[in-house]
Amino acid sequence: MPESTKTTLTRYAPALLLAGCALMLGLRTSQESGTHPWQPSPTAAPQVPAPGSFTSPYRELREKQAAVLRSVTRPPLLPADNALPPLSVGEAKQLVAESRQFGGASGRGRVAAEAISRLCAAGHVDEAFSLIEPQASEARNAGIKSFFETAKLDEAEIVRRISGFPENGDAATALAAYLARVPLRGIELFASRYPELERILKIAMSSYLERQFSGPDTELAKIIVDSLHAKGLVEDRLLMRKILEDTSTKPILRMHELRLRIPAASPYFGETQMEIVNQMAHTTPREAVEFSLNAKYPERPNTALRNVLGIWAKNDREAALRWYREHSAGLTEAQRDDAAWAFANSAVESGNLEEAREWSSRIKGQTMKNSLGSQLRRFPGWDTGE
Repeated sequence: MPESTKTTLTRYAPALLLAGCALMLGLRTSQESGTHPWQPSPTAAPQVPAPGSFTSPYRELREKQAAVLRSVTRPPLLPADNALPPLSVGEAKQLVAESRQFGGASGRGRVAAEAISRLCAAGHVDEAFSLIEPQASEARNAGIKSFFETAKLDEAEIVRRISGFPENGDAATALAAYLARVPLRGIELFASRYPELERILKIAMSSYLERQFSGPDTELAKIIVDSLHAKGLVEDRLLMRKILEDTSTKPILRMHELRLRIPAASPYFGETQMEIVNQMAHTTPREAVEFSLNAKYPERPNTALRNVLGIWAKNDREAALRWYREHSAGLTEAQRDDAAWAFANSAVESGNLEEAREWSSRIKGQTMKNSLGSQLRRFPGWDTGE
């Protein structure tokens, strides 16, 4: 740093320190008085722009736009009793138009959602609907969601507007947003009243009920999933989740229900089946092994037996080893490799590196052997042979 700069900083350091203290004191005082630190106090005289100063005709509108964004993204700076004033139709249109000109999809969506909800609250429903962005985007989805969550319209009119969307994605977004306003106990009656929504009811209903799984009425939601799936109004994936999470029945019964009610070709069927087999491995490991040998797992082939024997060996290593000795002759080479992987992994986790190396040496497939080695290198002493 030049010597002249150091001299200047040294000379003015006390003044800068005092100015900083004064600023912090002013902020603290304003917080205690309940006023915004950069606004005049209620008793202050109104400020008049100096003659010749430039004021943009859109300045007030931009300030409102910034206030809208603040209200959406984080708690307001002002106290609760200083609520933002309602937007007029003209102001809302101008805010949305400006956000489309200068903002990204996420920012446009936040502005549109807030403007739409405020217009709906004020009763300007048609004007609010017109603010939904015409092109497919994140902003359009946000506008549709906001409108159907807040519009004060009767149910028949809501359904008419949803049916008017030519794209199934838009209609499903709208219906899912509106269903959030329908009581869970009335959802089946709603589904039966509007057959014209059949094209998107399954998607929207699944999205709605999946959210209910995390709410206070989880058990009721699962009962409704059962009922609506039988009518073809809920996706398979939701019934599979319901079956998987049903702790009131044994895993073996969950497996039978899965196979009875879900087609094997359904997406995630194999994944769900594997999860249930892994649950069985903790309670009925012999049955789990039999399932793992006979079932197909298209999402993760050749790992079922490995997973089950790994769980069994961790819980009861001797019982798992006895089963393997009794049945190894009837296993394929790939299945014996899976078993060796499981026993090698459980051995090294229990600290028995010699046994782990012995099981690793039995693996015939080089790809599997290399993969196991890369996993086990995280254990101290594996590479060195100590």
